[in-house]
Amino acid sequence: METVPRDVTSLQVGETTPFDDWLASLRDVKGKGQVEYRINKLRRGLLGEYDSVGDGVLELILDNTGPGYRIYCVDDGASVLLLCGGTKRTQKSDIDRARGLWNKSK
Repeated sequence: METVPRDVTSLQVGETTPFDDWLASLRDVKGKGQVEYRINKLRRGLLGEYDSVGDGVLELILDNTGPGYRIYCVDDGASVLLLCGGTKRTQKSDIDRARGLWNKSK
C-alpha cells in the first residue's frame, strides 16, 4: 500500500484549538515528544495503530509511553484534522468529546 502525505491541522472552536490546548497542557516531556513524533508520521501519511470510534473519528493509539496517550482525528486520505487528545484512562469521555467536536464542526 502506498502512503500519501497528509496536511495536518487542528480543529479551531471559537478562539480555542482543543488538540493544541491539550498538547500544550502535557507536563510529560517524553510523552509530548511521542505525540509530536506521531503527528509528524501522520504528515508522511503513516497512520500507525488506530481504531475507528464512530462518526468518522479515528483514535490514534500511543501505548509506547506515558499513560496510553490517544489522539482523536478525522482523516479523509489527503488531510487530517486533529480534534482532541487524551489517555486510556479518560478514553470514553475523550471519544464522546471528539465525536461531539466533529459533529458540531460539520
